[in-house]
Amino acid sequence: MPMGLSEAPGTFMRLMHFVLHPYIGVFVVVYFNDILVFSKSIKDHVNHVRAVLQTLRKERLYANMKKCTFGVDK
Repeated sequence: MPMGLSEAPGTFMRLMHFVLHPYIGVFVVVYFNDILVFSKSIKDHVNHVRAVLQTLRKERLYANMKKCTFGVDK
């Protein structure tokens, strides 16, 4: 990681914990530069992902869809 970005993962995690606090520990885990969404069913997963993406959009934060994966088991 370049010298200037050594604090980036911690900054990202703090920001995501602030923005996604209602979902943290319920169906969201933030780890370094990832937002993990856990659900028991596909229907729940769609609703959970939608809630996360809408919250990010509301805060003017955006996910790079080329780097996203959805509905995976592991």
